[in-house]
Order: sequence, then structure tokens, then C-alpha cells
Amino acid sequence: MSDLCRAALKSGAIALGLAIVGCSAVGTKQSALPPIRPREHVEQLKTPANPPVPVAYATSFPMPETFDPNEYLPGIAMGSDQDMWVSVYNSNQIARYNAAGLVSAWTFPSDPQCLNPPPICSAGPTDMVLGPDGNMYISMAQLNAIAQVTPLGVITIYPLDPAVFPMQPQLEGPRGIAIGPDGNIWFDHSNSSKIGRMTLAGTVINVYQIPTAGGNGGRITKGPDNNMWFTEVSNSKVARLDIATGHITEFTTPTANSYPHTIVAAADGNLWFTERDANQAALITTAGSIQEFQTPTKVSRPDYMVSGPDGSLWFAEDFNSALCRVDPVAQTFVEYVTPSNFPIQPLAVAPGFNGSVWLTDILNDSVAVFTVSGGPLHRGAAHRPLIRVRESARSTIVPSRSH
Repeated sequence: MSDLCRAALKSGAIALGLAIVGCSAVGTKQSALPPIRPREHVEQLKTPANPPVPVAYATSFPMPETFDPNEYLPGIAMGSDQDMWVSVYNSNQIARYNAAGLVSAWTFPSDPQCLNPPPICSAGPTDMVLGPDGNMYISMAQLNAIAQVTPLGVITIYPLDPAVFPMQPQLEGPRGIAIGPDGNIWFDHSNSSKIGRMTLAGTVINVYQIPTAGGNGGRITKGPDNNMWFTEVSNSKVARLDIATGHITEFTTPTANSYPHTIVAAADGNLWFTERDANQAALITTAGSIQEFQTPTKVSRPDYMVSGPDGSLWFAEDFNSALCRVDPVAQTFVEYVTPSNFPIQPLAVAPGFNGSVWLTDILNDSVAVFTVSGGPLHRGAAHRPLIRVRESARSTIVPSRSH
């Protein structure tokens, strides 16, 4: 039995059901509880005028654990079962929701080194991506591993070699995660400033050192050119990894100290990314030219972003209690902002069923659900059309820069 297995068994984490390499088990549903009544709100928000896209705040669902105002909720994605999956960082869980609320939740093995302090010693479930095999893959920032979770809750942990991907206290391991054009898992390892490529079975087949050290911890995505693109948050860079050669080209953002956060491929054939500390979003062409846009609200702190099925980009505005929609072709921005009597602090965002948009809300320790184009989330959900307009401001075009 591996050291990781022994540590998990000793900690008692296996009791809630998980499967570690070499010690598999089917996850026991932690939330086989009476239905939790959703916290529902009916509020007026902001909406655009051009083009008008009806968006309504539908409902919110609490996390499976006791309310924690400091909970970190960095990952959300729709699974192969059409349910929404959420990583619950501090409480070391993955939770699953449908239109009626919480379906199930499973606990990951504790971090044997307890890099995230007691009493939880969380493995640090962070970002997630749906694999081509129908399983969910989650970066475990404190456990220094990648986790596979099946729709039935079977959890398999793929530990990373600490000699290749070292970890230090107070720092994190893998964060950004994506499926590449080759069908493999690509992840961004923060502490070592490396990009890893792993098979769905957990074998690391390539490791790429990022040229500029110390700026990792960003997110990664497949680009329209079938290369992998990622952000370097502390270095204010975006980088392209040629998967045929392994060569990495870095591009510096026009705005210094911009903290580029999430990057996604968009319907205009470019990639878009959020610049959290600059209160901007930006596009980068596959040749490396960058164009920046300030968010409609000057202090917004844009975080996670996703490309929706309709071609719209959606991102969370942490400081603005808002969801922002971008038309990447028309380059228009629209914010949907909750009123002062119902603040949220959105972090992660994902498109859901029936055109809905789901946000994790770390202020209220919940997931907030918005519906688009008037489609109901479920019978009895509260809806209000949104009013007031807030549109995009300036843009700046600069030549491409690489190092």
C-alpha cells in the first residue's frame, strides 16, 4: 500500500468513500439528507440594451457543509450527467447539484502534510474539467495530485511525483486544468512553474518548464490553433505552448501587474482572458497581439471566465457582485449586478442546463443560478427580468510582445 493510501486510511478520510490508486472504494454520499430548502431571492439587476439578453437571478443553493463565510469555491462545471459539480476547497469536498438543489457530496482524502491547516487538512480541490470519458478531473492544490471522480462518486487520486513537481508550505501545486486536443489532461503546477500532460489513466507523459519562473498558478485552455495557452498570474504574461514541439512563447500584457487569471478560446477565433488586478478583460490573437478592455464598472476584479454554448463569454466580477457577459465578436460588455441589499461575491462560473449560468458565491457559501433568455431553471423558481444598462468602456491595441 502506498504512503498516500496509508495516510488517508490513518486520517479516517476513507470512511466517507474515496478511491486512491491501489485502494479503491466507491464514494459514500455524504449528503443523503433531507432535502435542503434553497435560499431563493427575487431581485432586480442590471441588463444591457445592445443586444437585449434577458437574464434573471433564479435561485441559490447552499453548500453541503455548515455555513462557512470563508469557504473558497474555485471550481464549477457541468458533468456528463447534466448536473453541476462544485469543488469545496476548505471542506475538502466535491458537491453535485441539479435544478432542485444538492444531489450528493463526497469527501477527498486529507492532505497528509496538512499544508492547509487543521482541523480539515484539505487536499485543496480547485479547478475541474469534464473528461472525454465522462468523468470529472479536479486539480488538488494541497495534495499535489489530480483526482478523477466518476458520476457514481468513485474517486481515484493520481499523486504527482514531488521530485518533479515539488511543493512547499503555504504554496499550491496543480491549479488550472484542461483537456487538450490530444484528449489528455493538461495542468498548470503553481509551485514549480511547470505545465504537465497526463493521460486519463494518471500517467504523466510530458513536463514543460515555464521560461519565467514564479508567475504560475494561472489557468490553461486549448486554443483555436490546437496549442495550449495559459496565464502566468504574477508575471503578467500569457503563454502559448506548442504541443508538437513543447516550445513555450510568452506574451506580456500591456498593463503592468494585471494578474491575468482565466483564459478561454472564444467564438471570434481568438483567446480571451481576465486581468483581475487591472479590472480588465483582454483578447489575444494566436499570433500574440493583445487588446485590452476595461470592465464597465471600474473596480470589478474579474476572475473566472467561461465560453458559453451561445458563443458568449461570461465572467465573475468578484468586487462588483456581478456576472458579466461579453460578445467577443461585437466586443460588447454587459454586467448583471445584484443590488446592495443582496450582495454576492462570485468566483467560478460555468454554463448549465437550459442555458443557465451558474456562479459560486463565496460570500454566501453557495451557488447562485442565473437564467438566460427567460428560460426557467425549474418549476417554482423565482425570476425577474433585469433593468438598467452598463456597457463597455475603452480599448487599447498594442503590438504583440514575446520573450
